[in-house]
Amino acid sequence: MSGADAVNGPGAELFGLSTVVVAEPRRCLFGTYKGPWLELCDSGGTPLAYVEIGTPSRRYTVVTRGGGIVLRIEVDTRLLRFGRPHFRLTDAQGAAVGTVQSRKVLPRAFALELRSADGAGLLLSRTAPASPRWTVGEGEPRTSPALGRVTSSSFGPLRAFQRYVVELGDELGPAQRELVVCSVVCLHVVRRALGGSPAPA
Repeated sequence: MSGADAVNGPGAELFGLSTVVVAEPRRCLFGTYKGPWLELCDSGGTPLAYVEIGTPSRRYTVVTRGGGIVLRIEVDTRLLRFGRPHFRLTDAQGAAVGTVQSRKVLPRAFALELRSADGAGLLLSRTAPASPRWTVGEGEPRTSPALGRVTSSSFGPLRAFQRYVVELGDELGPAQRELVVCSVVCLHVVRRALGGSPAPA
């Protein structure tokens, strides 16, 4: 995937950033919450887009503050039965953007394989078991330079909410940044929604 690839439309501002924060909105732990599932913010914490859960609940939509659809993320439930979560990413018109898939059955969140619609690939790989850090590269971290980094942390009451700081290197073009940022949404789905536990693995 070329660094010259561009992202037009609602996501252009978001995926032009070198740092994106993907976080669960801070809220009360009790009562009914009807807001977005995740916020996608700039480094200063200003929300630029939100992730909403659709119906059925295996579909996630990235929407800008103005309501424009950036893309849709859908869990392929046919492959989920084999233990390796697989996500399809499409734009607002339904055109394929790429796929994200867990590399291993267990642990699911250790490494995610990212593949764009043109077949180019990246790997989001945890630096060590239970580490809060992942690296982005074109191959295994031992042999490929890091093109980006993801660091997770917990915050809020009882440290119940998750935040991911996504740092994107200059080598990544806007289309690659889109794929990486959305793979972090998939990572959170794997850890929170598909892990069977409120505490991410």
